[in-house]
Amino acid sequence: MILKMGTRSLKRILLFILLVLLCLGIVAFWFLSRGCSNIETQRIPSPNSLVDLVINESDCGATTSKGVKIHIVDPKAVPRWYNDEIFFAESVDGLEVRWLNNESLQILYSDANIYNFRNRWIKKRGSGFQEINILLNKK
Repeated sequence: MILKMGTRSLKRILLFILLVLLCLGIVAFWFLSRGCSNIETQRIPSPNSLVDLVINESDCGATTSKGVKIHIVDPKAVPRWYNDEIFFAESVDGLEVRWLNNESLQILYSDANIYNFRNRWIKKRGSGFQEINILLNKK
């Protein structure tokens, strides 16, 4: 048996399907975006107070390890997702971070699964640049 549908009925069915898919996409995005917590655990100003070192701990639930992200940001600024991130690792033990001077900082750890590390951070300031060298050392 062949069903004969008018153009109007077909358009309504397609519109309904698109609306259902849109709603499912919104619900999925809402659940996925709420799945991880990201908490600032420490903020250390540089010796000259031009930038802050921010340590965030992320937790995406029982199936993942806790993550540690370290950012360099302007004073009191909120770290952006990947921008200004200098270190990201999971299963971190014995983390110590300290400024050596205005242009250098050191990240020490006992054990970690390191996924991202930048050994230099640069930002344009006025007519020049601010540069921070980053040392990563295992204890």
